[in-house]
Formats: sequence, C-alpha cells, structure tokens
Amino acid sequence: VTTAVLPRLSGEVAARPSFVMHDGAALWGRILARALAVTSVASITTFAFNRVIVQLLAPGDDVGLGGARLASLLARLGCPDVVDGVDVIVAPGDLKLVYTSRFFQPSGRFFDDGHVFVGTLLEDRPRDGTRVDAVGSRPLAYLSFGTIFNRNRKELERISGILSAAGWQ
Repeated sequence: VTTAVLPRLSGEVAARPSFVMHDGAALWGRILARALAVTSVASITTFAFNRVIVQLLAPGDDVGLGGARLASLLARLGCPDVVDGVDVIVAPGDLKLVYTSRFFQPSGRFFDDGHVFVGTLLEDRPRDGTRVDAVGSRPLAYLSFGTIFNRNRKELERISGILSAAGWQ
C-alpha cells in the first residue's frame, strides 16, 4: 500500500503543509512528512505501542516483518529511521495523538512526551443506557468490548454478574 500511495500523495502536494497527519499504522505518513521536511503527526485510535512493548509481545520475532523484503522496501522509499519490523509497528510520528488516557494505556507511564494522551472523543456520541456513578464503598468497574465486539448484551450481563458477585459495581 505504501508504495502505491506515496507517489500519488507526493504528486498532489502543491504547497508545503505545516504538518502531515496520518493513521498510526501508515508508514507512508512519516515518509511523506520527512520528504516534505515537516512534522509528522500520528493518530492512534487504539493503544500506543513502543519498542519495548512490541518486543515483550513478540520477543525475538521482529513481529514477522523483517528480512530482505522489508529492507528492500525501506531502501526504495528512503526511510532511514526505520530499521526493522518493530519500527513499522510502533506508530511513526514526531507527535502521536492517542485516543485513550494514559491511565488506560498499558504501561502508560513509559511513553515519552511525544505521545499526547487526549482521551476518548465520544462525548457527542448517542448512548444506550445510563451513566452510572459509584455509590457506597464498592469500586466501580468499567467494561468494554471495544469497537468491534460490542453488541453481545448477554455476555456483558454475564460478566457484570460475575463482577458484582466479586464485590464490584
């Protein structure tokens, strides 16, 4: 995808922009920003990854993105700051906008100031159900299946029952 998208984007840029904002998984965004000598801003809609977290998840594996094919692609695209497959998984960008809080981000305290945890952007989203505030001394549990597996109400009720029996609201 990068080899198809990058030449078209490069040809479409008439004036030098202030920055290039791109999806966190889009290697072409960082490459285009470097070519234009502007700031790269990665938009990360799930959790952020850094080199340490990726290597903990797939130790010694180079996450299946290493080898001659990746080296050839990087040489053709002129991307010297990407040295292996881990650098492809770790969101490229001088600035990284992460749409969760540092509190919910796994190992959130280990991310540098280049990661800006802006929280969720869902305030104007219509909601089913009601907001629940903690009442009494029992801690309030938050349960989410994310954006894909979120329609299984029976499973949510089952898990809620288990949490309730364990002392959670």
